[in-house]
Amino acid sequence: MLYSACFFIAGGLIYLYRQKILNYNKNLISFITVGVVVAYYIFDENVYMCLSVACMFLIYAILKQGGILENKITKFFSNLSLEIYLSHMLIFRIVEKLNLITILGNGWLQFLLTVIIVICGATIFSYIMKKIIDYMFKITERLS
Repeated sequence: MLYSACFFIAGGLIYLYRQKILNYNKNLISFITVGVVVAYYIFDENVYMCLSVACMFLIYAILKQGGILENKITKFFSNLSLEIYLSHMLIFRIVEKLNLITILGNGWLQFLLTVIIVICGATIFSYIMKKIIDYMFKITERLS
């Protein structure tokens, strides 16, 4: 948990300053991002360089409006990302209790099957729960 705290704090700070980041020069940020990625491999792939790469990719993503990653699929998953994150372990435990994680043995094919089942299950569960909760909020607003 402490290892990931620096990533959480950096992401939070970048999120807080996202409006100021929109004023940065896109070409300069692109150049710095490539430089940081190259430096990551040169300087022994340590946590500080990994944090720098993650921060630069996040800043670049904020600046890069449109493009290949802005489509209906990514918008759908970005609206459910927190819910998927919060429910994926529950779905994994259900898949585990149903013995679906050992159907094909212990190889790569089973790993990929488990990942696909958990991602699809967490997405479906999150989508349904979000619709139910939104509906309940609308009902409570009308009653108030």
